[in-house]
This record gives sequence, structure tokens and C-alpha cells, in this order.
Amino acid sequence: MIGGHELGFAVEMPSAMHQRISRRHRPFSGLAGLVLFGCMFLPASRGCGEQIVPVDMPMPIWMPYLYGLTFSIIACTRSSLGIAGATLALRVLAWFVTVAGLAMLGTATAVGVLVLVLGLVLAIAIGWERSSEVRVAITGIVVSCVSAAWFAWWAMTPFALAGMWLSLASSLALLAGSVYWLVELAFAQALPHARLLRAR
Repeated sequence: MIGGHELGFAVEMPSAMHQRISRRHRPFSGLAGLVLFGCMFLPASRGCGEQIVPVDMPMPIWMPYLYGLTFSIIACTRSSLGIAGATLALRVLAWFVTVAGLAMLGTATAVGVLVLVLGLVLAIAIGWERSSEVRVAITGIVVSCVSAAWFAWWAMTPFALAGMWLSLASSLALLAGSVYWLVELAFAQALPHARLLRAR
């Protein structure tokens, strides 16, 4: 105590500093998402004597590639406003998948149900309110898991071409990047908050 006033000093780093996460996943997951999007324009499989390119297929087939592009852009995000925009973009994509599933119920019921369920899962993952970097990372994990399973199934067929294998590899890379991202966020949140001790 000096001059009748109590002095205080921080014994740990201020909590504001804990939010400065390095986010080392960015180059890895950003490149993975960009490569995945590029695969949309590469021959993925053979069919009826010609090569099939995803961009020539119906729009629901585009979804893994559009998510790849979205996450490559998200990897460049540096602000809370950017995370809010990323959250909005992921919500729009999730509801687009849901609507696509509803539209397919009349023509391909089984596939439509799967797409509908996937859209709802993605909507739940990103949430309906507020923006959350954790939820964005979780959505990345869900998207990359589903994409990897989808591409792995097609890659095991004798019709798969290089574009399909590259799509599988980039989906797995995006999965690794998203998991690393979530671990970084979990570790940052686990750090202790600043405490103020008073000297008497």
C-alpha cells in the first residue's frame, strides 16, 4: 500500500492476449480447400465413353467443391467481421443443400433423404444464431469427412480418374486442417484468465 492506495499487478497474461491465436492451420487448410475447388474442373471419372467433369453435373454435385472454395477464403479471414461473413456463407450453403435434398425427394427419394439429412446436419453444425469460429471449424470437419467418404467411395470404382483421387486427397487435407484449427481454438480457450492480486 502506498499513500493509502492499494496497488495491483497481473500475475498472468491478460485474457485479451489469449485471443491472439496463431492459427497455423491457415496455409494448410486454405490450400486444401482451393485444390478441392479446382478439382471441380478436372475429369473425375469415365462414363459412356467420355470423361465426366463435376462442373458439367447437376448443382448438388458441386457442393463439396463450393465448400472447398468457401474454406479457402475463410482461411484468409483475419477479423471477427470475417468470421461473421464466413458463418453466414456456411449457413447459406447448408440451407442450399437442404433445399436440394427436398427437391430430389420426388425423383430420387433415397438420395434426396441423404442430402436432406446432410443439409440439416450442416445447418446444426454452423448454428442458427451468432457467429462462432469454433462452429466454423466443426463445420469444416463435418464437410471434409462427408466429402472424403463420398470421394473414397467413387475412387474405389474402376471408373475413377485423377480428379477423383485428388478430390479425396484434398478432402483429407482439409479434414486435417480443420481438426488442427479446432485444437488451436480449444487450447486457446483452455488457457487461464488473468487474475489480479492486490498488494497490501
